[in-house]
Order: sequence, then structure tokens, then C-alpha cells
Amino acid sequence: MDRIRPLPVPGRRDDGKALLIALRPSLEAAWALFCGCLAAGSSPLSGATGFRVLATWLIADVVLGCVLAQLLALKRASLAGDGPTEAASASSSAFVIPYAEPGSPGQRLAEALNGHIAQWKSSIWPRAGRCGVTALVSTGLALVVATYLGRETLATLSGGLLLAATLTILAGRGIDRFTGSPETALASWLGGLHLALAWALGYLALASWQGPPMAIAALVGLHAYSNIRLRERQGGPALWLLWAIWGILILTLLMARQPILAVPVAMGALAESMFYGALPRDRDHARSYSSRLGWLLAMLCVSLAVTYWP
Repeated sequence: MDRIRPLPVPGRRDDGKALLIALRPSLEAAWALFCGCLAAGSSPLSGATGFRVLATWLIADVVLGCVLAQLLALKRASLAGDGPTEAASASSSAFVIPYAEPGSPGQRLAEALNGHIAQWKSSIWPRAGRCGVTALVSTGLALVVATYLGRETLATLSGGLLLAATLTILAGRGIDRFTGSPETALASWLGGLHLALAWALGYLALASWQGPPMAIAALVGLHAYSNIRLRERQGGPALWLLWAIWGILILTLLMARQPILAVPVAMGALAESMFYGALPRDRDHARSYSSRLGWLLAMLCVSLAVTYWP
């Protein structure tokens, strides 16, 4: 999640650092995957089990994080390159229809195609070419490795990647007009999707698909979404969603007869509520660290409680 947001805008001098930042492991994603593995319950330790967990971590954290970071970079490049450029509007002879008369439909079609080709060469490819290639290669690598981890893992990963691509296409086309800028909305969506997939894939690495653990994965993703929105000072509904998620987690633990585990979760909810309830000038680094640590501890408690649910 943290890796997605500070990715440099393609086309700048520091564009070469984008891939290095994108390939950096994320603490939140690795922790979510670890909690998903704990929620799967006890399993005999073996080399095959360790290999499955390691391969799942590489997919869910490193490779998937790289794909989502490149999708955000592609959206940034498309937003920065909106509108015709001088090179794109210039005449080019890359595509010619033989025997087309000046002003004929064939000639106009050739001019339109040449304009799009010129814009692609001068504007789109320099900004987003490497990001697009990296996203495609990383997607193929993730899907190939997922085929050896089982059908459920492959289906979950494929659905998540398809959803990420859909969100990238739809961002900035009206569906996010109430959630801020397209870039901010997409960053929050992809950040939440990343952690939700990390939890779900960690669970599927050691167990089969079940409804309650997948619901917890959805709550983890929604918390990451609302957290990013609030850190970008997009309050209102995001704050209510955050409180609702904490309430659902505490209520679920109480209904599962796990009051001891519900206590640290309630403390984490209190710490995060105090952080976002304070004025922006009073939100120091210590409070941010405590609220972040409280959520990580809450995920651990919930993952331990899942194994005792009826």
C-alpha cells in the first residue's frame, strides 16, 4: 500500500527508479498474508508447505504490488498526457491507403490513424511504455506461478487482477467524482485490493475457500481503502466506514466467544480513532505509528480467532 502511492510519475528523470520502488516488499501486505496463513489453522510443517507459503508471498506481495504500482503509473501517464500533442497533430506518412483521393474517406481515415500513431510514439510510449510492459510481464509471471498453487489461488488472483484493470480503466470517468481526484481514488482502491488479496491468498495457500475468512479479507481491504482516503484528507464517509469495520471486528469476536482477543482489537480501534479524531497539526509520528501498530495487532488477533469459529 505504501509502495503504490509514492511511485514517481513516468516521464520524469527519476522514472528509472519506479521499478525498484515497485519491487520493494510491503510490511502491510506481508503481514496480511501471514495473518491469512494463521487463519487457515494448523498444518503439518514440511518443505512443500514452506514452498507454497513462500511462492504465495512472492505473488501476493512483490509481484502483485509491482503490477498495481505500474497500473497506477499508467493512469498517471494517461492523465498527464490527455489532449492532443503537437507531434500527434502533425502529419505523418506511417500509414497510407493507396490511390486515396485528397479529402476522401480513405484519406481521412489514414490521417486519423497517423495522428494516433504519432501521439502514441511521442506521448504515450515515453511515459507509460515500460510501465505497461512491466505490468504485462509481472501479470504473466504471477499467473504462471499461481497455476502450481491450485485452482482457487489462480481464480482468486485472476479475479483480483481483472478487477484492478477494470478500476484503472474506470478511474476518472465519473465513478470517482465524489471521492476526490482520479489518482487518489485509484490509489485507495488498489491499496485496499492489494491487502485483501494478500489475506485471501495467504489463507488459500494452506486451506480451501470458505466464506468467513474471505469476509475478513474484504474487511482488511476496506480498512486499507478508508485509511488511504483519510490520510489523503478525504474524510466523511471514509471515517464512518473505518468505525464500522472496527465495530464489525469487535462484534464478531464477541459473538465467537473470544472476549480476550476482542480487548486488544478495541484498543487498536481506540488508538486509530484518537489519531483521526485529532486535528491535522496534532497528528504526530508517534500517534501514526501507534494506530498502525494497533491495526496490525488487530489483524493478528482476528486471524487467531478464525480457527476457533464454529
